[in-house]
Amino acid sequence: MSATTFFLLSLFYELPFYYLLFVPFEEHLQRTKRLMLGALLCLAGSCLLIHLLAPLLGTESASLHYVRTAYTLLAGLLLLYLHVDQSLPKLLCNLFLIKCYIDAMDIFMGLIRDVLEAISFLTDPILSTIFTCLFLLLLTAPSLIYYLRNLFEPLLEEQGAAGYWHKLWLIPAVFWLLLTILTVTTNVRGTVASTYLPERFTACVIWTLGTFMSCGILLQLLRETGRKMLIEERLRLANLHLLMQRKEYGRLQNVIDLTRKQRHDMRQQLSVIKGLAEQQNFTGILDYVEDYLHTSQIESSTVLCDNYALNAILQYYQAQARADGIDTEITVSLPAALPLPESDLAAILGNLVENALDGCRSQKAGHKFLQVKGNLVNGTLIALTVRNSYGNLIIRDGEAFISTKRQEQVEGIGIASIRSIALRYRGVTKFTYNKNIFQASVLLNPDQEA
Repeated sequence: MSATTFFLLSLFYELPFYYLLFVPFEEHLQRTKRLMLGALLCLAGSCLLIHLLAPLLGTESASLHYVRTAYTLLAGLLLLYLHVDQSLPKLLCNLFLIKCYIDAMDIFMGLIRDVLEAISFLTDPILSTIFTCLFLLLLTAPSLIYYLRNLFEPLLEEQGAAGYWHKLWLIPAVFWLLLTILTVTTNVRGTVASTYLPERFTACVIWTLGTFMSCGILLQLLRETGRKMLIEERLRLANLHLLMQRKEYGRLQNVIDLTRKQRHDMRQQLSVIKGLAEQQNFTGILDYVEDYLHTSQIESSTVLCDNYALNAILQYYQAQARADGIDTEITVSLPAALPLPESDLAAILGNLVENALDGCRSQKAGHKFLQVKGNLVNGTLIALTVRNSYGNLIIRDGEAFISTKRQEQVEGIGIASIRSIALRYRGVTKFTYNKNIFQASVLLNPDQEA
């Protein structure tokens, strides 16, 4: 193989690689111009590496091939790490998926070029290389892009904080390592040339399809499992919110009945006050009024939010907090008519406050407090902030907060549900903790619903 042919193969090897790396992260890219410059520098480094090593190792050498493979792996990881705002396990998972594809395509290029040479078609190495590379890219790249955007990217968006990402990347990494070991072994033993071509081609096809079908099925199963858990959590919250609203309705009905009774007795009370006034017994009037106020059964009720559903939730949790001796401060200024379905906002608020109460209850000593704030920002954005004290140990796995309620080391469903709904409204979630104070903040943009 000439140096020009090998250079063309390397160019078709690396250009799709650097492009495909960023397909699932299009919405997370930082400084696109810097990214393009970085990719050009990586290509320049690869050209320099080939220029220096090709005369020493030879273009047919397997060592040159594996040096190029290792270089692109490290360069791709560096580009992802510097330009994508995601955790390292997610970057590695994507990196090895693309590496499996590119290395498989590299093998197919060699096989097809062998076929073309065997049938004496396009015998010119440069034309053969260009034809083979373009043919394979046009045939397979659209399917891979669809795969990344419809399987990998949705899982990344919906369950970006799930704890399994630290282990998930090992699956494509193992597939890539197996392919690398297989090619190294066959090259060392010198059996490539003697192996029957259709068998080699069939083995590569089976390996490639097996790799991406296995990973695709796993990604789909993880996505469906996550959705099922979120649906179950939403159903639980819906039932709980219905119970809250029933209790709030019952409380309001009791207040109405007591108020009606007090109005019915008001005539008699006024008659007594009138008699005392005619006797000019002002001390008696004051004593009677004070006694009346003291024995009045009218329940003092404070409306915590103009929206009935949210008010019922806040009233329910406020009563629980006060029963547990938790100092509570609630300031939620949200209108009765919300700019998004109240079920979504109720799910977020209910999860936030429920988690905060659990944190307060975990305290063995110290001041227990719960603060809830909510308001409209610029008339469209909805901002919620819940701040609370806590005493339990917070366990994190990357971005995920591991639930202490469940035996499995997985993220709490409540936080996963909050992230999922916020993502639907192009929102932002932020969780911070310091010195036994935990704060959860959610910003929603109903006008930008995904």
